[in-house]
Amino acid sequence: MDDVATLFFMGTGHEVGREFRNKETGVSHHHLFTLMNRSLTDSRQIKGGPGSKDAPGGYGKVRGVGFGTGWQNNVAETIAWLQQRQQLPPPLTSVNLVGHSRGGVTCIMLAHAMAATAGLQAIRVNIFAIDPVPGGYSDFSFGVGSPFEIPSNVDEYTSILMENAGDPFFACLSEGRNLRKLGNTNVTQYPLPGKHGDATKADLVAYPAASISAHLMASFLTDNGSSAELAILSWIREDRDLVEDYATLALHRITNKKSKKAATSWGISRWIFPPLWLNDRSRLIKNDFRPHPFYVNAHHAGLFNGGCGFVVDRIDKHGWIGRTDFGRFSNAFPRNYELLVAIGAARSLDDPATMTSDDRLWLLLQNAPLIHTLEVRPANDQIRAVLDRLLTQIAAAVRQENVANSLQQGQVFTLAEWERATKVTFGSRGDQVATIDQLLPFYHAYRRHGNQAAWIRIACWIGELAEEHLRTKPRSDRRKGMVQLAKQIYNALPTA
Repeated sequence: MDDVATLFFMGTGHEVGREFRNKETGVSHHHLFTLMNRSLTDSRQIKGGPGSKDAPGGYGKVRGVGFGTGWQNNVAETIAWLQQRQQLPPPLTSVNLVGHSRGGVTCIMLAHAMAATAGLQAIRVNIFAIDPVPGGYSDFSFGVGSPFEIPSNVDEYTSILMENAGDPFFACLSEGRNLRKLGNTNVTQYPLPGKHGDATKADLVAYPAASISAHLMASFLTDNGSSAELAILSWIREDRDLVEDYATLALHRITNKKSKKAATSWGISRWIFPPLWLNDRSRLIKNDFRPHPFYVNAHHAGLFNGGCGFVVDRIDKHGWIGRTDFGRFSNAFPRNYELLVAIGAARSLDDPATMTSDDRLWLLLQNAPLIHTLEVRPANDQIRAVLDRLLTQIAAAVRQENVANSLQQGQVFTLAEWERATKVTFGSRGDQVATIDQLLPFYHAYRRHGNQAAWIRIACWIGELAEEHLRTKPRSDRRKGMVQLAKQIYNALPTA
């Protein structure tokens, strides 16, 4: 028999073994705790949440859901079980507690009870809490300790905090805000976008937050001595896969058009409820990366800089990334590349979706790992193809009317010069002309800053627009100016 026990405490109203049906996919799935508990081989228990049918005490759903009634019975039964377990060899040296919602707070209260119970005081406690929510002030007021204090017998306290659980009464416990430690507990918190229960679903495809949660939970348990079958190890992800999970989570938010802002019930509960019930998660949950356009949290930033550091290094040193490194990155981390494209930070001639007229650099966080605009230098064959098409149209235009290039080789119209060269008495500046109006300032800005990949990419784009205009509009009033610009771009682009 092992000297470590693992105990799970479900959230309010959740029954052990109950399946949940995904309304969108129609697929039924278990609670993550149910599957995790089944995969362990050490001494273990799993308790239904307050208000569930299998919660001890026989309390009804109204009292359980409304006031958390029943958590005391879960603690009392567990204390009795632990006392009996200590009579068997070998005695327990540590207990791992896992809880969700009020179940997470129950873990804290059980640790208090163990610290006050003879024969259990020497057992070290580790707590993994997913979005711990106490409810009201009186919900956990009848224990031997405070739900807002981590007792000193807790070695490790890890929590996942969901940033978009914005309902009233759902203020979460967050260390440094409304939760403090009484000893030398090592506290780790992971802010994640999503609702209150998104990190507890066993449908890891539909709920990307649950995939990260399962990894963190399985790693936490095995690192702290829980014995497990191979099934639990399947939830532990490699860093490469985990950084892709984070990108999937961020893309899921973007696809559903959700803001990165944390939820708040301030407007509902500002004057009505006590402060604990004011669920202002933007204040409760510390996340320095919440304003960041790419990173989800510090964990995501660390994983990306560890696994994709060559990308950040190339951008920091050169302002752009070579095609070989880019191909390696986009193949190895396709979801992260897709996320960079989705936020407008990836730029490549290979993907028209990245070619935007409002090409801009992001204003990112200071003193934090950054993802700069990811520029990919066009390959030589791409540049050559643009030059060949330009030369065909320039030759055709020269046969009709030779347009001299008055600028030195390598120089390209400024926006003001371009506007003067293409000014007409009648007609609006639309189609290719309007797009070139937007691109020229970026071309010169990137050139001044020495970002070779960026200015070559913009020049290729301008060249393609000029070629299209000359080919499709042979009688254009702006033809002379367009031919001159085409010659300038032809001379500016490198040939090798």
